[in-house]
Amino acid sequence: MVGSFAELPADASCAARECVVAAEDDGRLMVAVLEEAIYRMDAADELPVDVTVTPEPGGIRVQFTVTDSSTATQTGPYPRPSLCTACDWPRTRTGGHAE
Repeated sequence: MVGSFAELPADASCAARECVVAAEDDGRLMVAVLEEAIYRMDAADELPVDVTVTPEPGGIRVQFTVTDSSTATQTGPYPRPSLCTACDWPRTRTGGHAE
């Protein structure tokens, strides 16, 4: 994901961040992981350089390998949470017809 909007130096220092995500189905799990990645970029100025996913009872454990965003050179548009949540239309859809 980061490669679509930033270049990182090969020697960038990294740290590990973990969270547990639960959702009703695989599509929502993926959206939740993307939202967490974008949140980390916005709130902590951390860019995910690698992601490891491990099954957990009722969800998944996500381990992000992150680096400080100040080490990156921006090469494209930065992802926005609204783009991610727009992909999650099944959660927000209320019916087959607009009123």
